[in-house]
Amino acid sequence: MATRDLFILLLTFWLIYRAVGSSYSAMLLYWWFAFFRPQDRLWFDISSWRLPLVAAALFLIATIIRRQTPQLNDSITKLMLLWLGMAAIAHFSMGCGNAGPLGNALVYMSTLILMVLLSERVIENEKNIVYLLIIVAVPFCYFASKSGIGSILGGGASNYGAKDFTGVFTGSNAFALGTGMMVFLMLFLLQQTFNTKTLSYFPSVMSHRLILLFMRGAILVMTGACVYYIMSLQSRGSSLATFFALFVFAILNKVKLKWFLMVIPAAILIVAFVPLPEGYEERIKSAFEDKEELDESAKSRPHFWATARLMASDHIFGVGPGCYQSYFDYYDSTGGQFGRSRSVHSSHFQVLSETGYTGLLVWILLFAFTYRRLFALRKSARSYPERYQNSKLLVSLSNTLICSQSVFLLAGSFYALAYNDLLWLIWAITIATTRIMKQQFHANAPSKTSAAYDSEAQAM
Repeated sequence: MATRDLFILLLTFWLIYRAVGSSYSAMLLYWWFAFFRPQDRLWFDISSWRLPLVAAALFLIATIIRRQTPQLNDSITKLMLLWLGMAAIAHFSMGCGNAGPLGNALVYMSTLILMVLLSERVIENEKNIVYLLIIVAVPFCYFASKSGIGSILGGGASNYGAKDFTGVFTGSNAFALGTGMMVFLMLFLLQQTFNTKTLSYFPSVMSHRLILLFMRGAILVMTGACVYYIMSLQSRGSSLATFFALFVFAILNKVKLKWFLMVIPAAILIVAFVPLPEGYEERIKSAFEDKEELDESAKSRPHFWATARLMASDHIFGVGPGCYQSYFDYYDSTGGQFGRSRSVHSSHFQVLSETGYTGLLVWILLFAFTYRRLFALRKSARSYPERYQNSKLLVSLSNTLICSQSVFLLAGSFYALAYNDLLWLIWAITIATTRIMKQQFHANAPSKTSAAYDSEAQAM
């Protein structure tokens, strides 16, 4: 048995042991299986143990015992449940026998939304959020960064078309999008290594100077390798979305000019010694060619999106979650020029075709409300740092979630991944952060409340 396998097994069973007596540990166990999927990383088969099902059952039982039910008075929660209701109407009014790799997409999304809303209730403080993001991001990015480093050592070897991924982020484009979103969770963790209040959440040995230097170096290397891996997968949408979000991240964190000037020499060295992945430059350029010169992938997408609009025009509530591919051949006006039972290749058109224009409206509102909420939380943490236990963390977290969601909003326009765990978990973390900040804001309220204070509290 390899050392890595032994470590994965020990951590898995330790989390299972902890989950028996703690709903929070049960939540960590659930997301450990959802994102890292340890059952697929081992050299021997443990699928017969049904550990993911065990993790989900333990989490659900733990919350039932402790009477932790979803918070229903939050506007984002209401929108999530409203969208699920519309998906159910679409499923029962139309639906299909084959809902793609997700199986019954309605059952999948009902379970996912239940789990993210229960996770929101289990999160009690900033420390809980930090540990959750470690479980979500570090194992996932370790796998991606290892492949990225392998590509660099291979002289810029391309990983385009890689199929060695499982779960929701199956396939190179999907894994590239997930990695792009995870990059910002890693940057958040890097920022927290400079935050003394956050470091107090961990054993004191973690604050040792050498250990901190090692963690910072490791996170930087993993993050950089993840970005390179996205490029090596030649995912145009994910690459452009990640670089745009990195620019936004720099603006939100008010990165000073001197830091940009310091980065330029490092960037020159990287360009000089680290080759671009094979075929990456041509792949990116192909997205901006004239219509006649577009590659087959870029040419087909407008047709898939137009087909989605046709479905939505015929079926006001949509054809049902996961059913675009089943109806594609019927609505395909080209007679199979781009293949049969094709994907819609866009999360937003996926929602349009499968839940109708009303479902799309709720989908847009979910993004809009979350952005509005995150900017309000960011403003409050910056304006009233004395009201919060760890205001620096809250500002960093808001910036991180804004950028991670932005990666999906942009890159998701080209890949059908509306039903992925990470985006919905980001919305749940936003709800939990709102609740935590409201509690701290009111607990540390001044004896005489001002009008400005009242308006700030209402904005969250």
